[in-house]
Formats: sequence, structure tokens, C-alpha cells
Amino acid sequence: MLLIARTALAASGLSASLALRDTSKVYWALTRGVPKQKNGVVKGALAKEGGHGPRGRDERMAMAEEGEEGAKFSLTEYAVMATAGTEFAWVAARPITGRTHQIRVHMAAFRHPCVGDRLYGADPVLATHLGLARQWLHAVRLAFAHPADGRRAEFTSTYPAALAPALDILRAES
Repeated sequence: MLLIARTALAASGLSASLALRDTSKVYWALTRGVPKQKNGVVKGALAKEGGHGPRGRDERMAMAEEGEEGAKFSLTEYAVMATAGTEFAWVAARPITGRTHQIRVHMAAFRHPCVGDRLYGADPVLATHLGLARQWLHAVRLAFAHPADGRRAEFTSTYPAALAPALDILRAES
């Protein structure tokens, strides 16, 4: 899901909404393993790791200590919606802050990376087996105050067809 402002005034309003955390985003993730708590919060500082390619190519973020140079506070709420035994979980994640790769880092930080997320520790053999060329993470809902009149605008999206075969394979094998 991509949000694009058509005017400078709309861009200013949307930027303010994001800065004030008046925007609500929900993502679905397929994770390896099942979080012990079915509902929870992951919080902590995130910072860029050094040593990656030019112009942010292959950029990685990592959990960091508060006060560390470049570290910014991050907070994600999550809820396990379904499981496939103890091997996989279907998770709804709601980032309260909006840091780069936030959900991906948070899920990996407590050892439940998004399936297919090779950048943050997912099993590449499993990703290949499931036909994933990317992480199984998708924005399903975006809500915000419309910059022109303040009315609540909400948009939803089902997961893309490219992610469906992974679910089909998991269903067939369980």
C-alpha cells in the first residue's frame, strides 16, 4: 500500500499526521515460530548497522541501546491470529512508530523472523521451498485523517498473489 499526496498542502497534512502518530497501519506477517505471548508489544531503540552498500542498498537496522548514536525509539503492537503447529504464526502487527524495517527487526529480535526475510535471519532454504522472493509481510490497512477536511480515511488491501503460494504449500504440508 502506498500513500501519495497530490498537493503540497496534502503532503504537509499527511506529514503532520505521521509525525503526530495519528496514522494507523496494520500489517500481516507470516513468522517462523510462534510467539509465546499471543498479544504483545515489542519496543526498543533501532539504529542503522554500518558497513552496507551505497545509497542504503542492503541497509540493515538493528536493536540498539537508548542513547546510542542514531538510535530512535520504536514500538510495535502484535497479535497472533493463527498458528500452524509450533512452526509458523500468522501475525497482525501495528507499528506505533514508523522506523525503517521496524516490524521486520522487531519480529527477528525475539527470534520469529518474517518467513522469507533473508535480510533479518529467515531460513533461505524455506523461502525457496515456499517460492518466496521477498519477506511475507504486507500492509493490509492504513487509516488517517484526510488533510483537506479531517475526516477519517481508511484503505485496506488483501495480500498480493505472489505471497499466496507460500500459504498453500504450508496448508498442504500441515
